[in-house]
Amino acid sequence: KKIPPGWVAKNYALELGQGRAKGDWLLFTDADVVHGPRSVYNAVAAMERERLDHLAVQPRMEAGSMIEALVLPLFVLLCQIRFLDPRAARPDSGVGSGISAFNLVRADAYRLRGTHARIRGSMLDDRALGRMMREDQGRGSVMRAVAQVRLRPYRSLGDLYVGIRKTVLATFGNSAVLTTIMGVVLLAAAVAPAVLVVAGLPLWLAGAAPWVIVPAALAAILPLIGLLKARTVVRFEPLAALLFPIGALVIAASALHAATVFGTRGTVEWRGRLYSRRDLQNLG
Repeated sequence: KKIPPGWVAKNYALELGQGRAKGDWLLFTDADVVHGPRSVYNAVAAMERERLDHLAVQPRMEAGSMIEALVLPLFVLLCQIRFLDPRAARPDSGVGSGISAFNLVRADAYRLRGTHARIRGSMLDDRALGRMMREDQGRGSVMRAVAQVRLRPYRSLGDLYVGIRKTVLATFGNSAVLTTIMGVVLLAAAVAPAVLVVAGLPLWLAGAAPWVIVPAALAAILPLIGLLKARTVVRFEPLAALLFPIGALVIAASALHAATVFGTRGTVEWRGRLYSRRDLQNLG
């Protein structure tokens, strides 16, 4: 079916689906999410108990290959820093966030706020939905599902690369400049520890005690701590955290690729479709 102008294909599909749905609750979830037998029951119970209009549930993400294990934890950590404001977990904070794997809404509250027609042009529809549901004193929260909601988001290196490319660009407001800066920062973070150690270690061993050893150690240790904390959300072997520069290089390459294509051609590809600058405008 032809997509109307201004709509992202997924948002249009969700809009059609909600128009046919009946009942008091609507669950927006991705096709590749694995739901435990009590995931929806527990979520509805939590919403009724807390009188919520929206509940976003963070799934347990699984890495099925070595490259996924190297890239996903860092990517999830970056997304959490960028999107998951701790205030989003407080029902009365007014700060909303969404998670595409599991967005449960109270149907009447969702429709009163304008449905997905309000966010038709948003590439990050889940985040836009979370923000929309907090309008007009809407109550919401973000919780972790542990093992009740599981997801392997990408099945190949190609899917991983394209998915990160789209998400990184949308993360920075579809700005080629900001996406380039993010890519350069990640590139520097990936190579700086090794460069500093190689440059300073011989002098340190010779007793010169160069200052670069301390920042090099911190640059290597701090990402490891963050990635090991991310194991509560992403299942991967701890050894993969030691190779975080590889993940940073993949994400940096994807970000720089997205920025270059969008800056020169004004398009981004997602799910086999090309979206122009006008398509990517958030009309909500």
